[in-house]
Amino acid sequence: MVCTKNIIWFLLVSLLVFTSCTMEVGSPTENNITTQPNSPPAVPILVTPANNSAGVSLQGDFFWYESKGADSYTLQIGSDSLFANKIYEQNGLKSLTMHMSGLNILTKYYWRVNATNSSGTSAFSSTWAFTTSDSTISFVTISGKVTNSSGAALAGVKIYTVPATSTVYTDSTGNYMINNISTGSYAVHAEKEGFSNYFINIYVQQGQTYEYNLTLTLIGSVSTCGEIPTITYGGKTYNLVQIGNQCWLKENIDIGTMINGSSNQTDNGSIEKYCYENKSENCDTYGGLYLWGEATAYADSAGEQGICPAGWHIPTKSDFQALVVATNNNSRGLRAVGEGAGTNTTGFSALLAGYRFTAGNFYSLREHATFWSSTQYSATDANYLGLRIGDNTVDLGAGEVAHGFSVRCVKND
Repeated sequence: MVCTKNIIWFLLVSLLVFTSCTMEVGSPTENNITTQPNSPPAVPILVTPANNSAGVSLQGDFFWYESKGADSYTLQIGSDSLFANKIYEQNGLKSLTMHMSGLNILTKYYWRVNATNSSGTSAFSSTWAFTTSDSTISFVTISGKVTNSSGAALAGVKIYTVPATSTVYTDSTGNYMINNISTGSYAVHAEKEGFSNYFINIYVQQGQTYEYNLTLTLIGSVSTCGEIPTITYGGKTYNLVQIGNQCWLKENIDIGTMINGSSNQTDNGSIEKYCYENKSENCDTYGGLYLWGEATAYADSAGEQGICPAGWHIPTKSDFQALVVATNNNSRGLRAVGEGAGTNTTGFSALLAGYRFTAGNFYSLREHATFWSSTQYSATDANYLGLRIGDNTVDLGAGEVAHGFSVRCVKND
């Protein structure tokens, strides 16, 4: 009996020791688990100063594209292409830009960048050369001409930049010039009472001159919509809205006989329409969806009446461009209140009606709105205006004519 008890006790102790060892070896703690990149980052690509550029500022800005997987960068500037004589080297840079001062005038320099993460350091980028400017070439000049939407010169337009430099006003022929601008990114603003404000984003580089022509759209111009606020077409009433110098329908066209989304509209002498998800009530709310040929009544000239009422036409690409200028390229002002963050400041009242895909399926109700223009882009594509719920800019693009998009009509001049 004593021997049996001893044997049992020995086996229990052995089992406990084995289990303890197994847990220690096979069960790493959370603190032992680390995640590292699989490889060093990609080689950076240089942007500015451009290779072999001249007239670069003595206080230059160096910029390169982001390298995938990079945690930091090293910038080297040398007086020779082998960097045997480095005049500047900075490790651990977290941004993609570096402002450099103290360069010599009319001197050739070389620069390159590499990228680093926890797995290592990439090779250096290509080596680019640049030559600094004479100290007398110390600033950028921008100039241009401001006109109205009809191309007539506008005098007395206030022109200024953000960040601020100088403020100037256009002369009697609409011309302006701003001097003493340093290298960098700016927004150029144009303002005049009675006109929509306008701005563009630019990037300028030392030792260069730039020309930017700007267009302002008149606010409260003589209405082209007339005194009657609505029209009736195809048994439906459409409201009118004046935007800049244009008169638009406030609702999408809804005319024709509904056909199934799986069928193609054809040139059969009868207007056909798609209703989202093949439900007629969606046409009541959002208007019909039309192939480009059906929308233009199978005409191939920009500005055609198409399926619009008499005296109206399918917008041209230029019509859409003027609309975008009148709204400062802000899609929120075109979207109806409740359509994402739409403000409808223009009264255009766009609903995000979705579209019919070429295969016959419907997509993106309450997410996208796409309006056909009558301007053909290619044999298979036509220009459109697009609005998206998460994007405050207006998309002026081109899409396949086999898509089913919305149609909004604009009044003839």
